[in-house]
Amino acid sequence: APSMRRKCVGKQLPVLLVNLEAEVVSRRETTTQPRFMRLTARFYVRGGIFTSVSAEHSKKGWKPRAPLDLAQFEPQSALR
Repeated sequence: APSMRRKCVGKQLPVLLVNLEAEVVSRRETTTQPRFMRLTARFYVRGGIFTSVSAEHSKKGWKPRAPLDLAQFEPQSALR
């Protein structure tokens, strides 16, 4: 999209990255219509500076299942 190709410098960069991630989440949500989606993006730019951005989407009324406690299962070897 042409709007994502804007040139930015300095303090504008984090805003652009947040907007970019919001656009990705919006497009995927529209296309796939998931119950829940979480996107985490790490942007590495020059000079060792990086920015991490997270975005979530969930359908209205959606509740996550209880976490599965894997400690209740006996450990097994990956080799047979």
